[in-house]
Amino acid sequence: MEDLISIIVPIYRVEKYLEQCIQSIIRQTYKHLEIILVDDGSDDACPRICDEYAKKDDRILVIHKENGGADSARKSGISAASGKYVGYVDGDDWVDTKFIESLYSVAEVSNSDIVCAGFTRTLFSQSAQFTNSLFTGIYEGEKLTELWKTMISNGSFYRPGISTYVWNKLFKRELLLDPQNNVDNRISIGEDGAVTYPSLLKCQRVAVVDNVAYHYRQREDSMLKQSS
Repeated sequence: MEDLISIIVPIYRVEKYLEQCIQSIIRQTYKHLEIILVDDGSDDACPRICDEYAKKDDRILVIHKENGGADSARKSGISAASGKYVGYVDGDDWVDTKFIESLYSVAEVSNSDIVCAGFTRTLFSQSAQFTNSLFTGIYEGEKLTELWKTMISNGSFYRPGISTYVWNKLFKRELLLDPQNNVDNRISIGEDGAVTYPSLLKCQRVAVVDNVAYHYRQREDSMLKQSS
C-alpha cells in the first residue's frame, strides 16, 4: 500500500490564485494524499473556496484559524497531518502533476529523510528555473557532513547549497515536527530557513534532485506583506 503524504497549504488573501493551486494538488499522479488547507484568517473568498473543494474531494481537510502568519498556519497544518511524509504548497503557487510522485519515488528508493528539489519562479510573466547549488545525488555519511557545512552558504559569493524554501521539499513527518513547531511565529522573514536547516541537521540521508516542477509565483502583494 502506498504511503500517505500530507500536503499543507497555508492560505491568506490569495483568492485570485487559490483554485489553480488546489486543482494542481488534486490532479497529482500520486493519489494517496491528505490535503490540508489552512485558512489563516483570510477575509476574502478563500474560506469559501476551501470549503467548496472539501465537499468535492474527501482527501481535503480545511482548518479555519485566526491570522497568525505563514508559520502559524503551517504549525496548524502539521498538527493535523498524519502522513509518513509532509510537503508544502503555498496558496498562490502550483505544482506540475508528477511533482509529488517524483519526490516520493526518490525518498522511497533512497530512504532519504528529506528530498530537496529546485523550482520554477514566475515574476512579471517571466519564468526562470532554479536548482540547488549542491550537486544532485544522495548525501549520507561524510557527504552529508559536507552538505551541512555548505547548506547555508556555498561558494565565494553567497548562495545557499540547499535553498531555504520548505515548499520544494518532501520531509519525513517525524523529522519535521520539532523544527516546524519550534519556529517563533513572530518571524516574518527567513521563517522557511528556520525550518529547513534544523531539519537537515536531523537527517541521516538527504536526496538532492533537479526537479523544477514546483511553480513559485513571486508577486508584490505576497502573503508575507499582507499577514498581520
